Amino acid sequence: MKQPPSFNNGNDNIVCKLYKALYGLKQAPHGWFQKLGSTLHRLGFEETKSGTSFFTLRTRIYNIHVSVCR
Repeated sequence: MKQPPSFNNGNDNIVCKLYKALYGLKQAPHGWFQKLGSTLHRLGFEETKSGTSFFTLRTRIYNIHVSVCR
């Protein structure tokens, strides 16, 4: 994911956490999870068998684990 164009503090390695649904829509969390999940899949991440909210990416050099709270 990329930082919004209006946000620039000189560090591109910032992690953002979504605390509540955007715009007050009940479907917003589901939509964000769908977008995040499809982006992670496109980048090569796989969902673990233990749950659909945990993604892993394994290469010869590193392992990345992403846990998504719904």
